[in-house]
Amino acid sequence: MSKKTAGLIMTGVFVMPHADTYDEYIDYMGRSEAVRNENFNKFNAFEDVDGVNVIDGAGESQFERYTDYMSNPEKTKSLFNQRYDRMPIEDVQYTKKYFMEGQDNGSPLWQLVFSFRNEWLEEQGLMDRSKHEVNEAKIYDATRLAMKQLMDKAELNAEWLGSIHFNTKHIHVHVGMVERNPSREWIYYKDEKNPENTGWQFKGKLKINHINSAKSKFVNELLNMQNELIKVDEQMKNLTTTAKANVPKLKEQLFRQSIHELQLKLPANKRRWTYGYAKGQKFKAEIDRVVTLYLNTYAKEELESFIQRVQPISATYEEAYGNPKNEPTYLENKLYGKNGLYHTLGNIVLNELKELSRQQNKQQSQERFTLEDLKQLEKEEQCVRSDLPSPEDLFEADDVDEYEYYMTNLLQGEPPEVQDEFISDELYQALNQYESLVLEEPLMKGVLDKLKADLLARTPTNEEIREKLFALDEEEKRSIEKRGVVVREEGHAEPVQLVKNETIKGYLAIPGSSADVVIVGQEKSNSESARKEQKEEHNINSFSRKNREGILEQNPNATFIYGENQWRLAGKNIIESERSRPIIIYAPVFEGEGEQKRLTGFNPVPMYDVSQTKNAEKKTFVYSNQEGVQIEKNPYVRGGQGGGGYSDPHAFDRQLKQMMNKLENATQRYLNEKAFKEMEYQQTLS
Repeated sequence: MSKKTAGLIMTGVFVMPHADTYDEYIDYMGRSEAVRNENFNKFNAFEDVDGVNVIDGAGESQFERYTDYMSNPEKTKSLFNQRYDRMPIEDVQYTKKYFMEGQDNGSPLWQLVFSFRNEWLEEQGLMDRSKHEVNEAKIYDATRLAMKQLMDKAELNAEWLGSIHFNTKHIHVHVGMVERNPSREWIYYKDEKNPENTGWQFKGKLKINHINSAKSKFVNELLNMQNELIKVDEQMKNLTTTAKANVPKLKEQLFRQSIHELQLKLPANKRRWTYGYAKGQKFKAEIDRVVTLYLNTYAKEELESFIQRVQPISATYEEAYGNPKNEPTYLENKLYGKNGLYHTLGNIVLNELKELSRQQNKQQSQERFTLEDLKQLEKEEQCVRSDLPSPEDLFEADDVDEYEYYMTNLLQGEPPEVQDEFISDELYQALNQYESLVLEEPLMKGVLDKLKADLLARTPTNEEIREKLFALDEEEKRSIEKRGVVVREEGHAEPVQLVKNETIKGYLAIPGSSADVVIVGQEKSNSESARKEQKEEHNINSFSRKNREGILEQNPNATFIYGENQWRLAGKNIIESERSRPIIIYAPVFEGEGEQKRLTGFNPVPMYDVSQTKNAEKKTFVYSNQEGVQIEKNPYVRGGQGGGGYSDPHAFDRQLKQMMNKLENATQRYLNEKAFKEMEYQQTLS
């Protein structure tokens, strides 16, 4: 890559209807070439203090770099537009009226400039410097195509007119454009340069990729690049077609080692078996190695021919656009960029590996997911997310309805290649909303809260209160074994309820807030393997706070909870005797779309803990998405290799139990005393 000075630049500025330049531009539109040339600065928005750089995201310093390209013209040619090389007076008057109506309606006036380095024009045979002439017809046609491209990309319904300006260093084309009925976004614009112009207005900024697309059209038309570009596309297509025909050769001994290394690096989720994910998923080196081996073995001559055709085009583009930032050239993009040769051939290889995997899955099982299964899976996914497999792993060619439902409602379309995870923002907000909702039947776990509810119903005697306290205390002990506090990293202590969980050999601390459930009272270990095992002991925090409480009420020993169809994807079946004992989770229900979408309620969804499942006798799906699920664990922490015995895994539990008993007694006494005082106070009022 080399630094080049651009042969052509395209930039622009816009002004809003209040600017003097807007009025002057319309006024001088109908004047002669000589008058417009003499008064150019009056309607040149690049010199106006109200002028704003048209490129979205560009600073004014970038804009100032191009002022030398747009110095005052020595000579101005006649006006031209989409319809005429030399606009007749009737068309000038029509355009003038059009611009005035656009100004009244609040449209920005865009002034765009295509400016040339005169030496570059000479090199391309488009200028005769001795006669001070250029190929005007070519410039007119190139401008028309560029403006059409810009309006199509930016979705503008506008009129424009332009004129060629001559000076010693840079011949340039000035173009003015207005929408009679503005279609741009209505925004609040803060004008740092001129604060008095801050306010609501139609957006004038244009995206840089829209500008670049228009500039590309201009250059391709000006330099007659279309035929060469068509030939490049044909050669690329031939290389692709040949590669598809040679796919069976990937099974040859020559490729075996490279393919094996690639397969070892591919992620479990086959939806990410595309070249766009290769870098992020860390298998780019392996897939590039396979493509390079193929090209050197079966397409060496074709590759050399392709490079020979693309190289001169790449050099021409560098002369036209410049390359001050040493960015990848046209040749490099055609080989290694998005939709380039390696990208295309890499996807051919990966698609073949996907197909081989799909065939292996098909041989292992003929079981399919029905529409009813998918609808239930959708409800399960609303409760807790799992990393869903590629549709190729689940459906055959004739499963059209199931495939469509899966893609639309569960995958929500293929995720962009640049992101590894995706989630619906609406669902995420609704789940947060869910945590603040009050259920129809509030869960009252504290003795005081339940006593208050009872007092609202009747006025009891002291003896009845004592009996009620005793009964509620026993009920509380059955579900919530301990109370305590957890000290957070921020330094504050938070009261929690402790639930004994036999599966993890510890307690789950449930905070009253929406903070995560944490594990306390579990044995500690310094061994690396034990630390890895303890890294992820449950997925309870994947649920909302209300559902977390519901899970531990229904099954205090629960660790990993998923729906039946989610477990099927992990190669597990629900134990028949456990089907009648699901853990009920509440999934949000929505109505409306987009901004009208709102949360209307919750549906109960039956789900199951890992302890309620068993490994399928015949694994129906190879894909396994519930990593970290562990059922059997060794409760003892062994010593070093030298012997040394083992530590008692229950020692810490006993210490914690003693501490919790003291804390519980003190807390219980406080709650009882407070309840009696409140009851007595209520009686004095009656």
